[in-house]
Amino acid sequence: MVTKEEMKNVIANAEKAQEKPVFSVTPEEMRQFKKNAYELPDLIMNKKRQNDKKCGITWTAGFGIIEEMCQISETNMKRTINGTIRVTRTFLYKFTIGLHMSLDEANELFALCGGPLRETDPADYICINYLETKDDIHKFIEQYEQYVGKKLTR
Repeated sequence: MVTKEEMKNVIANAEKAQEKPVFSVTPEEMRQFKKNAYELPDLIMNKKRQNDKKCGITWTAGFGIIEEMCQISETNMKRTINGTIRVTRTFLYKFTIGLHMSLDEANELFALCGGPLRETDPADYICINYLETKDDIHKFIEQYEQYVGKKLTR
């Protein structure tokens, strides 16, 4: 669980560390972005399959299990795996915490979606804390909404 004092420090450090955004992209960065857009849904599908196998459930039944574990709707999970919607960091927060991944496993996914988790970003900081403590997804959602100020939907 993240305390108010910890979040004050994280937010203060995040405000100090903000950089001016650069909007130009090199051809190499663009190729990497396109590669990530295809690679990430495959990694998510593989993590879901591993969870299904671990739980001893079928592929289709696994969507309901994932829905409860991660608080991600079955529709959004299927669309993400199919590549019809973009993978977001908020999706990955819930997915990695719900499946109780290690920080290294989670960063494998986050690296393809804006970069690995950073302790200087408030949302990332909360996620790191929950990945390390293996706390409940519902508590994560509550704290995310409290400290980040954005609603997490299914």
